[in-house]
Amino acid sequence: MYLNKEAGAMVAIAADDRFVAMIEILKGNLLAGLRAGRTEKQRKLAIPHFPFIVVYIVDKTQVHILRIFHAAHKLAQRFKSTN
Repeated sequence: MYLNKEAGAMVAIAADDRFVAMIEILKGNLLAGLRAGRTEKQRKLAIPHFPFIVVYIVDKTQVHILRIFHAAHKLAQRFKSTN
C-alpha cells in the first residue's frame, strides 16, 4: 500500500513481482541469502533493484519469512545481541 501511494501502482506491482520471484529462488536454494542474526538459521536476502531486504529463517525444508525491511532501516541494530 505504501509503495502504491508513494511511487504509483506500476512500482508497487513490480516490487510485489520481485518479492515473489525472490521467494521462489529461496524455495530452490534455502541458503541463498547471507547469515544474519543470532542463529545459524536466520538469514537475509537483498531484493535486486529495490531497496528491500527479506529476513527469513530456514529449517530443513521450509523458508519462514520474518520480515521485509526497507534497506534504509538499520538492519544490524535490529539483530544485534542484547548481552
